[in-house]
Amino acid sequence: PVAMDGRAIFSGQVLDCDRLLVLKQGDPLDFCTPRRFDIVAVVMPAAPLHQFAMQTAGLDLPKLLQSSGVRSPHPAVLHTWRALLLQVLDAIRIDPHQLNQPQLRHTLLQGLCWNLLNVLESLETAPAPSPLPHSRRQLVERAKAYLYDHMEESVTIADLCIALNVSRRTLQYSFQDVLDINPLLYLKAIRLNHVWRELRAKTSAESTVGDIAAKWGFWHFSRFSADYRNMFGELPSVTLQNSFLCR
Repeated sequence: PVAMDGRAIFSGQVLDCDRLLVLKQGDPLDFCTPRRFDIVAVVMPAAPLHQFAMQTAGLDLPKLLQSSGVRSPHPAVLHTWRALLLQVLDAIRIDPHQLNQPQLRHTLLQGLCWNLLNVLESLETAPAPSPLPHSRRQLVERAKAYLYDHMEESVTIADLCIALNVSRRTLQYSFQDVLDINPLLYLKAIRLNHVWRELRAKTSAESTVGDIAAKWGFWHFSRFSADYRNMFGELPSVTLQNSFLCR
């Protein structure tokens, strides 16, 4: 993270500006963030990075990074890494054409890998976060799978409880521990995102904002509009209008 108000939660683990989030290919992104949250992500192929780490530092990355999640590097090392990433982004923003130079790309890649290894090496002495109870994490995964398999059916909390054979309280505690959000708000956020995607993708005026909102289970239009604006910073009608302007 570069800047944030409050804290973020990744799979039940606290993420603040002094921590690092490590993800491997295919890992789910169960991420609940505060409203103001700026983050810089670096994506690298695993094999070349592992080879670089072994050749230059004798560091066994697959062993060190065998588990994904929130990690705690040394604060000073993390501060240097954050500053480097911001400098790189700023330099590219000012003159993106410099990336056309193969020598510069090579130097930049080596610099990023070298400094990233400093961060990862500091993880060897950092304490690992306490794991969440497997049963709660597993229940959230089952709930998410059911939700995505039946998304167009406007799944409710009651539907989830019945389908998963769990109580409302168990579902509540599991979502709160794993995602730091109650399941009702999680469902609402997913459905609002589907509305946003449909409004952004509209190419004709055949269906209205109300039609799309109703399709995703929002029956109280004024409350829907308020929730939508709270999440996306604009009214749904503005999103729809902008989708036509961009075409």
